[in-house]
Amino acid sequence: MTTLQWSSHIEVEKDGETVYLDGSDFEPTKELKERIQHEWQDFENKALALGFDPEIHRTASYDPSQGSIWDHVAHDWMLTRHHHGSGFIGKYAPAMGKKLADLALTYSELYVFVDENGNLEAD
Repeated sequence: MTTLQWSSHIEVEKDGETVYLDGSDFEPTKELKERIQHEWQDFENKALALGFDPEIHRTASYDPSQGSIWDHVAHDWMLTRHHHGSGFIGKYAPAMGKKLADLALTYSELYVFVDENGNLEAD
């Protein structure tokens, strides 16, 4: 959820002007949180079925103070599914990185917006 929020930019009208805000400026709806959690669990299960083990397949270093290795996998999943040009390729063993990237791209991009209650939602 955090990666989706900081990587999203929201246009809002304020005082007659368009202002661009970061998605982290808004609280996600319960539905969006549940959707992300469901899709993440689905991805994680499919990745494990491919034989993925982040302790073995991750080749790039990561900072454990910024979350567990699975938090980093989730971050890479969100970036890859949104075609940010970052994510699995280059951080994981090449063959597994390609499999993970291909799997991540089976999930649709999320187009975030602010709903009528001022909360973050996605199409």
